[in-house]
Amino acid sequence: MKRLLSLLLVSFTFFSWASRPDAYPAFNDDQEMRYDDFVYQEYIETVLLYNVKDSLGFPMMRLGQGGRMRLHFDDLVGDFQRYSYTFIHCNFDWTPSQLSKQEYLVGFGDNFIDNYAFSFNTIVPYTHYQLEFPNSNVRFLKSGNYLLKVYANNDPNQVVLTRRFIIWEPIVSVPMQVRRPTVVEYRDEYQEVDFELNHRGYNIPYPFQDLHVVLVQNRRWDNAIYNLQPLFVRDGSLSYNYEYENLFLGGNEYRYFDTKDLITFQSRVSQIKFDTLFQVLVTPDQPRRFKTYSFWPDVNGQRVIRNVRDRNPHIDADYAMTHFRLFMPEPTDEGNIYVYGGLSDWRIDPKYMMRYNYRRGAYEAQILLKQGYYNYEYVLVRDGNAKVDPSFIEGTHYETENQYSVLVYHREMGQRYDRLVGFSSVNATEFY
Repeated sequence: MKRLLSLLLVSFTFFSWASRPDAYPAFNDDQEMRYDDFVYQEYIETVLLYNVKDSLGFPMMRLGQGGRMRLHFDDLVGDFQRYSYTFIHCNFDWTPSQLSKQEYLVGFGDNFIDNYAFSFNTIVPYTHYQLEFPNSNVRFLKSGNYLLKVYANNDPNQVVLTRRFIIWEPIVSVPMQVRRPTVVEYRDEYQEVDFELNHRGYNIPYPFQDLHVVLVQNRRWDNAIYNLQPLFVRDGSLSYNYEYENLFLGGNEYRYFDTKDLITFQSRVSQIKFDTLFQVLVTPDQPRRFKTYSFWPDVNGQRVIRNVRDRNPHIDADYAMTHFRLFMPEPTDEGNIYVYGGLSDWRIDPKYMMRYNYRRGAYEAQILLKQGYYNYEYVLVRDGNAKVDPSFIEGTHYETENQYSVLVYHREMGQRYDRLVGFSSVNATEFY
């Protein structure tokens, strides 16, 4: 009973701003809005956007087929804040399209997020917000790329978060195959993604000018491949069977840990402590660069929020300061090491940068994360280069299971937007 009372007391004092009704920190409006997955305010955490039928799949739905998207996010101030949302239609390259809202939306262009709940019995207090769309207030008229924008205080300039998703039409089919590369020098470390566009019954008179094809690996936009042109044009079919241009590093199976229970140790958790909040040490890691490939199931870098002791993890799951440790005999002089994956929104951010501890001989990072099952990896970002390199720590293998998606955009003559006429996704598990 004494422990329970002390935990409850801490839950009301953990964040000083949560105890005052006017305690929201000054709004950070210094950052220009990005047409990307991004969080603009430090008190917003655990942003998830997915199709309600597939929480780990590509954030997409079919136009006019009754599909729904679901957004989750937490406000760690723990009070009520009025949030609104809107949608921005984008071109294939995620620049804003020329369409007005009236051309791609039915209903209201801006709406409030009314579904919220306060966290229950957690050490770290937060307010959880949830949104599903399309809904009675807004529906979509056009396929293509969309940016969901959430903002505060009824002010579109006070952007809180942005999230990408796509709406597609099943007009062209896209059979695809992931294979071991044809070129010998790439066969051990890369994967080749070949595919065709079957468009019989749908006229594409100028495929080299009017089509844009994008290849995406594991929902990552940072290493997506753009601007592939068809190699062969046949009646009703376009072939994209390249040898170089469609190669991805295979990478390695993602590391993982599970914090669904903060009382009993779960997978790859070696220590749990409590001071002002839960402290979790993920089982310390070693580099895998020179190790042989080994398979284990993963969720391709994503995360699943869950709490084994309660029914609704979105309001019952707690936050824990999660400690990562990567043993290396000395720090690298090539750049910085980051914790990377869905937990970082596939972005390089100082919040996820590791620092070398000479006493322990290891890189270390501590990140506030909600309870759940997480995939992650360690990546190198070289000095003067924003490109991430997972292979420096993790190694890379052609056998690695990855999810690949093909997006096909068509801008018909006279149109002012890129219509998303085809989508295909496959989990690559067999290679030859």
